[in-house]
Amino acid sequence: MLLVRQVVVNLNEVEEIRPFLYKLPNCFGPYEELFQKLGSHKTPLCSDYSSVLAEIKQQYKEEPLPYNTLLCVQKALENIIKLVDKEKEPFQNVAQVFIPDRSNVLVPSKSLTVSNNNEIEKRLEGKIDMHFFIGFKELKIDCVRDPALPFEKWPKLLQPDILTTEIFEEISTDNVTEEDCVVAQRIECFLCSAPVVEGIVRLVKHQFKCDGSSFHNSIENTIMQRLTSVKVTKVSGLKTYLKYKGQKIEGTELNASCFIKSVINKQTEDELNYKGYELCFQKESGEQTLTDLINDKQGLLTLVDLCTESRLGKRMTIYLSQILQLLENSSEISRKLDNLQIDAYDLPASWNVPIFPPPGTYVEKKFHAFLEQSISPFKMYEYMYVALEVEDSGDLTDPVYMYADIWKENKRAHVLDITYDVNVGRKNELITVSIYRLYRFKPKEQEIVQDLVKYDIERIGSIPIDKNFLHVRQMLKDAWKLDEAGQKGVLHRLWMQWHPDRNTSHREYAGRVFNYINEIVMKLENNEIIDDEISNDTGRMPPDMSRSTFRLSSEAIYRRGCTLAAHFYDNKEDYNRSTRTGNFAHHRAEKAIVQHIGEAKRWHRQAVHDYKAAISNISTGADDLSFNWVCYKCHKAAEKALKAAWFAKNANKARLRDHSLANIANGLNDGLLLTKATSLGRITGDYSCMQYPDAALGRQQIPSEMFDCEKAEKAVEITKCILDTTAELID
Repeated sequence: MLLVRQVVVNLNEVEEIRPFLYKLPNCFGPYEELFQKLGSHKTPLCSDYSSVLAEIKQQYKEEPLPYNTLLCVQKALENIIKLVDKEKEPFQNVAQVFIPDRSNVLVPSKSLTVSNNNEIEKRLEGKIDMHFFIGFKELKIDCVRDPALPFEKWPKLLQPDILTTEIFEEISTDNVTEEDCVVAQRIECFLCSAPVVEGIVRLVKHQFKCDGSSFHNSIENTIMQRLTSVKVTKVSGLKTYLKYKGQKIEGTELNASCFIKSVINKQTEDELNYKGYELCFQKESGEQTLTDLINDKQGLLTLVDLCTESRLGKRMTIYLSQILQLLENSSEISRKLDNLQIDAYDLPASWNVPIFPPPGTYVEKKFHAFLEQSISPFKMYEYMYVALEVEDSGDLTDPVYMYADIWKENKRAHVLDITYDVNVGRKNELITVSIYRLYRFKPKEQEIVQDLVKYDIERIGSIPIDKNFLHVRQMLKDAWKLDEAGQKGVLHRLWMQWHPDRNTSHREYAGRVFNYINEIVMKLENNEIIDDEISNDTGRMPPDMSRSTFRLSSEAIYRRGCTLAAHFYDNKEDYNRSTRTGNFAHHRAEKAIVQHIGEAKRWHRQAVHDYKAAISNISTGADDLSFNWVCYKCHKAAEKALKAAWFAKNANKARLRDHSLANIANGLNDGLLLTKATSLGRITGDYSCMQYPDAALGRQQIPSEMFDCEKAEKAVEITKCILDTTAELID
């Protein structure tokens, strides 16, 4: 027998579910109003299909549904999904809706949980009794993409639980330990740097413009404050666990990759405390570390989102991801955003100043007196603030240093065997250098303690002198296993470290160690035993070094030490006052004039060899069509000679990546060089045109056919003039 409520006046074939819900037959058309008065609906409602489900439940009770009946359930649910948005108040007068569980049994929707996270469900398996909805995918309801969304539109009393709103993932920090990690330090410094902060502020400001909102200085201040206080830490022991109804679910622990925790940064009594963030990550440091940290759900994008208070839209977040990839090239961020047509925005001038210049910048001579001479492994926090001795200093010439960043320590059994992978500003390239070529800058203090320099990063004023005798003896013994340049480098540092004028409060103490160094040097030269017993007379008198091959070096370093010590004491107060401003602000080194005559001579020497190779090719050029190689070698010789001139004039402005002769010559303030460089450039063209057929667009010729004897001879003539002129500038 068919009930009136099982009939709908206007129902199509898709909406009809026989034998539970029928369309009113056409023959009963004249009686539509009567059917509606008796309880039929004019159009189908969610309640009609909930009645279908209730009827099926009544038939099968707690039994699994057969396949054909399950198809009716699928059809009923699919129609509910389509109708729920159209009804103002769906499921009127419906106390409960029955939907299938994973056993194909119809149960009240309120008693089920909808799984919308497979990973969480797997972690829960066997740990907690949870009754799951069968799933739209299993019912082959293809119109649903989000398994939870359809139920969110149901009345609260009928909604099933959603897995991710019932189960929470919490971070366990009980057994977390911090680890030293140079990648973490670099990412932290990167996020706090002026280019990144300015770039993020630009994106937020542009987002406000797109939204038609006003951007205020208070927003800028908040973003700057939070970004510059960000901490990034590599940890171990970071785990997550699942929580249900406030209780930890045992057995659900899992290693976590990232976690962001809020911290309160305390200010002075006159300032308000403000919220900051720390990103903890637990990943192996490698090439993919940055990319993984950017994309992790608790990674860098989320960290910046918190710092900007979720002000970036989808498009700006994509741009943010792109600039976060520029860890090793932050200077390109501004240009990148310009190309994306993001409005320019400058941070306050007083803030937008780095403390240290980029790696590869040469250190001004005035800082040489403030380089610590002790040799000991670097701590992680010191990695980004070191100076590299770029060439062996001669007895009569001052050493040359450049700013560098340490990336990795290559540990060895002995201190002098330790090497470091160092960034000196070469794109995508690190160099490996020995520990004795790397220097710390003396920390800036409010008050200078005129004590001995550090020994193994400790103050040694209270260290017994015999311990320091043993220390330098062992270091010299290890140094003698190095090559000649290594021996010389270690010796220079030991002499400078123990120079009496550099240790004025302990002049006698330092003088004895200085004398002892020379005693050991002479014994090592003569293959004598150096493990003599140390007595109260050790180092009291300077040894006679007249026959030592190191006599001149020792005397030269002593004189240099006197000069540097005088400079140190004359300028120590100014040095300590200077950070972002002042005469000893490191960031000014980029604009400072630093001559590097040794490097200039090396470049010029190679230029001469390239020139000679060009000459040797002229005689065979006609036979093997190699005049292009003559011109190419002339171009490279002239390029190196011009760069040599820059090293002699100001190494910080040497354009090592520029190959245009005219561009390189411009600024040397030598009219002849500029004229000759321009003339040679007209002959050779772009340096690639002399090598690659595709570099000469629009021509049928290949490089070997584009250059003749006349061009080659003219190139040789001009190159000779450039080499002679630059040689005079260098000398």
